[in-house]
Amino acid sequence: MQRKLIFSGIGLMFFVFLAGCANYPKNIKPITNFEKKRFEGRWYEVARLANSLEQDFVDVTADYKLNDDGDFDVVFFNRHARTGEETEVKSIVSSQGKGSVGYLKASVLGPFYISFILYQVDPDYNYAFLCSSSGKEFWLLSKTPAVSSDVLKKFKDSVVKRGYSLDALIMVEQAGEK
Repeated sequence: MQRKLIFSGIGLMFFVFLAGCANYPKNIKPITNFEKKRFEGRWYEVARLANSLEQDFVDVTADYKLNDDGDFDVVFFNRHARTGEETEVKSIVSSQGKGSVGYLKASVLGPFYISFILYQVDPDYNYAFLCSSSGKEFWLLSKTPAVSSDVLKKFKDSVVKRGYSLDALIMVEQAGEK
C-alpha cells in the first residue's frame, strides 16, 4: 500500500489542541531532565485515551531525528483500521522554554503548532507518558510495539491520578517494525 503525505488523521488531530497551546494543566508537570538525544528514534503508540480523530488508527508510530539546532524532524505514521489507508505527516518538534524541560510543540502547517507534555519517561528512555496541553488526551509511547503489564499499569494509574476515566482507553494495534 502506498504511503501518502497528506494532512489528515494526525494532522487534523493537531488542530483540536491549538486552543490549549499557551500553558499546561496544573496537575501535569513536564519532566525537567529531558535528554533529547536519548529520545531520538522510533516510538510506538501503545495506548491512548480515545479521541474522535484517532479512534480508528492502528500502527501508530513517530520517528524522531534530532537536528543540530536541537529540534526534532519527526515523521508520524498511522494506518486506518477499517480502510487500510496509510497516513504519513512530517513535522518539526521543538522545546518550549528550556531544552531540558519536556514541554514540546510540533509545527503544523507553518506557524501553527500543538503543544504536548512529556510528563514521565523511563530512566532508560524505553517508554514515555505524554498528554496534550489541554490535559485531556494521553498517550503511552514505547520504543517497542508492546510494553509489560507493569508499565501499562503505571500509565493507567497516572491517568486516573489526574482525574480521568479509563473507559476510553484504547490499546493500539501494532504490526511491529515497518
